[in-house]
Amino acid sequence: MSALPSSPAASVNPRAPLALAAVAFACGIWLAEHLHRSPQRWGIAALLLVVCAVVAAYKARPQIAQAAAILALACVGAFASIYTAPPHLVIPPQAFLGKVEIVGHVIHDSSLLAGPRQRFDLESETIIGPRRFEKPVVIRATLYPSGPNEKVEEFLHEFPQLAYGDRVLITANLRLPRNFHNPGAFDYESYLHNLGISAVASVSLKHIHLIDGTTGTRLGFWRSRVRRSILERISGESALWNKNDAPLLAAMIIGEDGLLLRDVREEFQQTGVYHLLVVSGMNVGLLAFAVFWLARRLRAPDWLASLVTVALSIVYAEMAGMGVPIQRAVLMLSMYLFARLLYRERPALNATGFAALVVLVLSPHALFEAGFQLTFLALLAISGISLPVLERSSSRYHVALQHLGSSSYDLTLDPRLAQLRLDLRLIWGRLARFLGARPAQWLLMGTVNFGLMLFELTVVSTITQATLALPMRAWFHRAAILGLPANILVLPLAGILLNSAVAALALSYVSTALARVAAFITAASLHWMLLCIAWLGHLRASRWRVPDPGLVLALLAVVAVVLAFMAVRRRRTLALSGLALLFLASGCTAFY
Repeated sequence: MSALPSSPAASVNPRAPLALAAVAFACGIWLAEHLHRSPQRWGIAALLLVVCAVVAAYKARPQIAQAAAILALACVGAFASIYTAPPHLVIPPQAFLGKVEIVGHVIHDSSLLAGPRQRFDLESETIIGPRRFEKPVVIRATLYPSGPNEKVEEFLHEFPQLAYGDRVLITANLRLPRNFHNPGAFDYESYLHNLGISAVASVSLKHIHLIDGTTGTRLGFWRSRVRRSILERISGESALWNKNDAPLLAAMIIGEDGLLLRDVREEFQQTGVYHLLVVSGMNVGLLAFAVFWLARRLRAPDWLASLVTVALSIVYAEMAGMGVPIQRAVLMLSMYLFARLLYRERPALNATGFAALVVLVLSPHALFEAGFQLTFLALLAISGISLPVLERSSSRYHVALQHLGSSSYDLTLDPRLAQLRLDLRLIWGRLARFLGARPAQWLLMGTVNFGLMLFELTVVSTITQATLALPMRAWFHRAAILGLPANILVLPLAGILLNSAVAALALSYVSTALARVAAFITAASLHWMLLCIAWLGHLRASRWRVPDPGLVLALLAVVAVVLAFMAVRRRRTLALSGLALLFLASGCTAFY
């Protein structure tokens, strides 16, 4: 199988104007952080450039018009970065830090933590200290048991988990979040601020009381009830899985990670598969594929299948917290299905650019967050580099495997692909003597498709890991050496796990017996996945840590990604050179 055959069709670069617009907008945000100018100047520059673009388009100068439009978007990005104020946080005054009484309402359902403890977020109505402070402060509170040896069952019996809207009176030790000042340590303070949380509190079980009334929105109460119902089937009294599997499945399916132990998190981080423990775009994609396929099997029209798919994806995203990866996935899915209804070209790179642009317009400062960078760099690696490689390699073979029994179809293909079909038909004929025609076809096509799937998974995982080498080192000080083999082993199992888990939860509302069958498949997939991760986690390479990258190393990694992106659709020599430079730069980033 030739890795990168030259092909005229493959060398055509598809139009992705939204991706270019997102890059220009992001450059403007970055520029505003380093070139301090007033928003009025950026706004005037953007208007002048828009005028230039219109005049150039009128004068039939498309290159000048495009350059002016790109620069105008960059100025708009800079304007948005300055003009868009960061989320307003109410910080409690110094006089109200320490032991205070707080009356407030729960804004996120409590999560049971190991210990046992409960964690919940509340918005204060009144803080009573030296005087009364009545501005709303969002607080992350940790509820711990009264006695040191209290078990989880006793803890929950004494005080059940809090739900959205519950009003409480607590006596707590209120304080501001702070970071450990170790170089490269996790920025816990910024993490909470991005969630809108400005203070943390510790509360003893004997110092919390439920009070009359509830506060919240109808959507919030609905979300809370549905989420608690799902968690009850994952880890409650009517759980489908045992106590060892439930914490992992709760994290993977719905983003409830409170009961995950530190060593489990470390093992997933060390092997480069921590993305499985958070709800991401992969979950949304699997759900959307299953819903759309089922709707089409039920003969629903395209518009109805698309509408149902997007609606259920939004519902699932809301259940899982609507983080940046999920927002991106829902936006991309909506654009893809909408373009499909209009019979328009649907390049993945354009959908990625659309999602990034919407996220940046709504929150320009998201550009500097680890989650945004990792999410969209991974998408760039997949849609901008991996997919063009697959279009020039395995996609040709997928086309050649269609209508294998038709010899007339051979005439429409490249001679080498036609020869492959002849060889496969010969193998099919030999196998049919022993197995019969239909089983022989299933065995042959299954084997070939499995080989193609393994090749595609290896290509996508390798390129994605190489592209993420720099941010992984900068944010987490990890080389992620084992990310490639771990993802190749684990991702197929993750697909089976997520689909069977969703099926088990849905069936549990209809038939417990059928739900148990799907739950067994989920548990088996999870155990095989943990076995692979544990085996890789025992290797010494999984514990390698690296310091912050230097400026030269960072520039090398960035230039390599850009050149690989630009070269991958060119002639075979240029494409292979671009990929070689990408892998060389990622190796230097990981080990130097």
